[in-house]
Amino acid sequence: MNEKIKKILIIAGFLIVAVIIGYALYYFFFNPPTRQPYVSTPPAQQVPPQTLPGIYNDNVNRRVTTEGDLSLPSIERVPVGSVISESARGGYTKVNKKLELGGYPTIFSDGNLVYYDSTEGRFYKVGLNGVVSLLSSQKFYSVSNVVWSKSGQKAVLEYPDGTNIVYDFANNKQYTLPKEMQDFDFSPSGQMLAAEVIGENSDSNWIVTSDPDGGNIQFIERIGGESANVDINVSPSNQVVALFKDNAGADSQEIVFVGRQGENFKSLMTNGRGFQGQWTPDGNRLLYSTFRADNDFRPVLSIVGASGEGIGSNNIDLGLQTWAEKCTMAAAGSYAYCAVPQNLPAGSGWYPELANDLPDTFYKIDLSSGSVSLLAEPVGQELYYSASSLFLSADEKTLYFQDRSGSVYGINLP
Repeated sequence: MNEKIKKILIIAGFLIVAVIIGYALYYFFFNPPTRQPYVSTPPAQQVPPQTLPGIYNDNVNRRVTTEGDLSLPSIERVPVGSVISESARGGYTKVNKKLELGGYPTIFSDGNLVYYDSTEGRFYKVGLNGVVSLLSSQKFYSVSNVVWSKSGQKAVLEYPDGTNIVYDFANNKQYTLPKEMQDFDFSPSGQMLAAEVIGENSDSNWIVTSDPDGGNIQFIERIGGESANVDINVSPSNQVVALFKDNAGADSQEIVFVGRQGENFKSLMTNGRGFQGQWTPDGNRLLYSTFRADNDFRPVLSIVGASGEGIGSNNIDLGLQTWAEKCTMAAAGSYAYCAVPQNLPAGSGWYPELANDLPDTFYKIDLSSGSVSLLAEPVGQELYYSASSLFLSADEKTLYFQDRSGSVYGINLP
């Protein structure tokens, strides 16, 4: 191949490479992309929206909760067409809002409802006619706890700094108690006060009794380091001043009755642990709550003999999952009324705060037979009701309960 042809081929190759490079630069940097039309393709099994269930179904009594967040309340829906009764007869029952009250409300034998207004530092009473009046002109600021005598004439007022006083509302007299005293309870007559004395070391810790003014202190039983297992709980007969809880196994406790005069009473074996107890008005039995592993540690009520040779007899599991402190009893001792949380989660016996925002249903217990019946499913302006305490009117025609906001509600009893 001669030199002339070589030059022609080299020039032609250079031109071809230049064209290719030029096209490439144009394609990648200057040529706008071609837009493809968008085509919407429905899912293979698309369900029309109107067939999906809503959050609420007005024809179904349904509770909605968020899994894993036990602080959220359940939502109770009343089925359409349900009859809402004016009095508690075992179904949906009207709830009447009574008052926005302060702390520690209770009703005494004269029919007055008494409560503490922490903002004003005063105690008020609400008469049967609904009129609110001062229980005393005396002011008591920053009271952290109140323990009433059965008549409501006296109360132990506890303060955050450990100060304790007894105030006699009938005579407007005040008595200061030692700061070492705690966990108070009055005798039924109000003439005796029982408490724990917690000293600087465990050898100084005792169960004691005294007069309401703090005089005539009697040392009943040394408790050492067992204060957490002592429940100062004076029996209606005045014979027992405290109950001592001793673990007797994985699912049982032995309850020792501490006598006022050093009596050697029989002990009680419970149906579980976490004992809370209330005396029946005649003092012959205890309504109590405990929890067990076979119930996923949910509290369950029981009733048992608690007097003399009958201590521990007829120990009946009532099957209601609630705490004894959420119950109250008729004066004659025939019936108990209890607020029972719906859908208690496992472990609530160990952690009662899990039930703080659960709606309650109310039950009636025949204390003679142990039979249990539904009393009322509360219906009112609130979405649900969660009772922190219960008490009966003096004529036992109204079951009152206080929620955690301080409001007091009433359910009419037949």
